[in-house]
Amino acid sequence: MTTHFVMFLILAAFSPLCSATAQEEKETSLQGKLQISEGKATVVVEQGKAVSLESDVADVAATLSDERISGRPVKVLGRFRPDGVFSVREFYVVRPESLYRIIYFCDTCHITTFAPGDCACCQEPTVPTEVLPTDPRIYHEEVTGQPKR
Repeated sequence: MTTHFVMFLILAAFSPLCSATAQEEKETSLQGKLQISEGKATVVVEQGKAVSLESDVADVAATLSDERISGRPVKVLGRFRPDGVFSVREFYVVRPESLYRIIYFCDTCHITTFAPGDCACCQEPTVPTEVLPTDPRIYHEEVTGQPKR
């Protein structure tokens, strides 16, 4: 009886890990031309099929509705929802030499943001800018807990 209980505890402890792994396996990517009209994004994939895109990530969702980046070749990472819409976790602009990220930059104030909008300083519109993922303007480190003193 004790052996069965111990096995149950071990399986219960590892089931969230197995579930997370199964979810990660469902993630896929699509590549095509980003088309945005009336604030709604679609990416045209091979064989001319258009796939609707949405995102639960606020910055990604805002960027996917920015008509200024329409027409760019992109690679999107995420998963298909049951309704056929592709839920985007992150995306890249595809260039022959590398994959690029989109940031929004104010040339006047030199402020970087990750979603379209006005500069926090001068209130002028920020400009979508393609940068390498290693660009220091997009590096961020998530801080958790209280800082050490």
